[in-house]
Amino acid sequence: IEDRRRLVCIYNNCSGLCVARGAAIQKYFEIFRISKMDLVEQIAHQQVELLNSNSDAAHVLRTGYREDGALTVASECDAQMFFHIPFTTRARLTALRMSSPPGQGPRAVKLYINQPQLDFDAAAAAAPSFAFELTEEQLSHTDSKDAMISLPVVKFRNVFCLSVLVENNQTNDDESTTLVSRIQLFGHTGDSFDVASIKDVSKQDDQ
Repeated sequence: IEDRRRLVCIYNNCSGLCVARGAAIQKYFEIFRISKMDLVEQIAHQQVELLNSNSDAAHVLRTGYREDGALTVASECDAQMFFHIPFTTRARLTALRMSSPPGQGPRAVKLYINQPQLDFDAAAAAAPSFAFELTEEQLSHTDSKDAMISLPVVKFRNVFCLSVLVENNQTNDDESTTLVSRIQLFGHTGDSFDVASIKDVSKQDDQ
């Protein structure tokens, strides 16, 4: 009888451990799924700004446009471009992907958070939240996991505006035109808020 009780106890403990582990694994995969959620529906598309370009930023951000590689945005005076992308809800960004036609896609890229009034001059004096370089392979294979640029989540929590500065392109010619056909952002979101109430937090410390 004592041995039977021990077996029952061991079985119950193992069952509880399996259930706990199963719940933990399920939670892990749910977090992983959410962390790679496409945030296209959380972008405040009407408030998106694109500096040094006469193109419509919707071509690279909106579903139905960004999937068409023939639709691009182009820099105007030189190779630089500056996107200000606000969200309708606070977001935690985990990754992004960019694509372009061969030869003229972005190379050096800097990201800034929650500074929607930042311009080229101010960005030159400010430290980016993250900087990276893209290769032709990453720009041309946007459906591959190798094209995904992982972001340090600790720096991209509570984001209401992401600013993407393209410093140059694959030609290494600062006077050439940069082309972008797609920007795709991934992560998960929190509480919604009114985009019109966004303030430039970079100036709040001076007040």
